[in-house]
Amino acid sequence: MYKKSFLLIIAILALLPRSAFCAETVVPSKVKILRQALDECEKDMQLAKKTDAPASTHKEKETPQAAPASTEEKSNAEKKNFWERVNIHGYYQNRNYFDRKKDNAQEHAYELRQDLRLESSQRLSERFSSFLSLDGQYDLVHNSAQGTSDEEKRFKLWECYLNYAASNLNLRLGRQVIRWGKSDEINPTDNFTPEDWTEYLNLTRAERKLPVWMTKLDYAFEPFNIEIIWLPFFEASRIPETGSDWEPYLLRQYNASGIPVGAPERPAQNLRNQVAALKVSKTTQDYDLSLSYAYHYDELPALHRDLVSIGPPPLFSPNYEVSQR
Repeated sequence: MYKKSFLLIIAILALLPRSAFCAETVVPSKVKILRQALDECEKDMQLAKKTDAPASTHKEKETPQAAPASTEEKSNAEKKNFWERVNIHGYYQNRNYFDRKKDNAQEHAYELRQDLRLESSQRLSERFSSFLSLDGQYDLVHNSAQGTSDEEKRFKLWECYLNYAASNLNLRLGRQVIRWGKSDEINPTDNFTPEDWTEYLNLTRAERKLPVWMTKLDYAFEPFNIEIIWLPFFEASRIPETGSDWEPYLLRQYNASGIPVGAPERPAQNLRNQVAALKVSKTTQDYDLSLSYAYHYDELPALHRDLVSIGPPPLFSPNYEVSQR
């Protein structure tokens, strides 16, 4: 439309004589024709504006809206959000032991052990999260003197707890591993949760720690932190079997000398034998300070001589003693 009007004006101007552009006056008839052409051009431009505006509005109205998400799309989005909140990891470990010195016929010539740990943590909401871990083990031991091999397979629940976290409070309920103190091995404050002593010092203290059902509460108020732990039932540490490679030296000497040692007497699994611990700690850039108290049973039994027995040899009974530290 604009192009057509522009060509019309050029055609009209071409009809005018060249002297009309230089003269002070123009022929009245030709001026009239020129004004009519300009008026028609202006009308065409106004008409074009009116026709273009509704068209653009109509195009905007005809823009299709996004269709609502289908059930399948919502399900896929929920699955994606679920896997974004879940963290799965773990490890595999292979341990091989060979005995170069045979102290007795019960010792194993070699031991092949495979360990597998799978862990999964999930953020349930802004304040709630969960943790789950599974422990698998395959243990093969061979006794060359007897020509026998024993296998041990296990796959069981390791840790499983629910965690609630607020601004200055953290509450954890379930089966969990707790370690107190800063040192790796010699730690006098970490003494009320069980350990696995079946392989003695071949495992680090962190690897020896066993999970137990407990409630753990942390409350922070600057510059101190309070930690409260409550175990409804006592759980003892795992000790080596008689005649195994990791049997304690004293028990091995007793057995070799024919001195009988009774089976450990464990406390009953009830609320009367519960365990509780409290710790107040402070951490600065220069030092760490903590004060703790725990009421619990010793994780390892202590040998007691039975004075009631008549005649040699004396009988020793391992018992778990109550300790307050």
